[in-house]
Amino acid sequence: TAEEREAARKAGALKGLAQQAFERMDSRRALLLLGEAIGLAPGEAHLWSLRSRVYEGVHRYADALSDAQEAICLAPQWSRGYLRAGRALVHLERYDEAL
Repeated sequence: TAEEREAARKAGALKGLAQQAFERMDSRRALLLLGEAIGLAPGEAHLWSLRSRVYEGVHRYADALSDAQEAICLAPQWSRGYLRAGRALVHLERYDEAL
């Protein structure tokens, strides 16, 4: 629908702003923007993966793992979700699960 296309467009714009914020080391803003983007397009694995990366950057490893697992559920064929989950598991010292 037109409404879904508009939500996806807005989510994409928010993702771009979040990436810029993260590159500027403004993780708080990046997390806020990604939360808003996910609210608009919860089926987009890329958004969950990026937020997982930001969570990892601020040492919120359980949150990083949760978002990585959501990315995996949404796109099981996409390796990035598994990478994010593995990194979070290593930080959580859950090495056996990270394999």
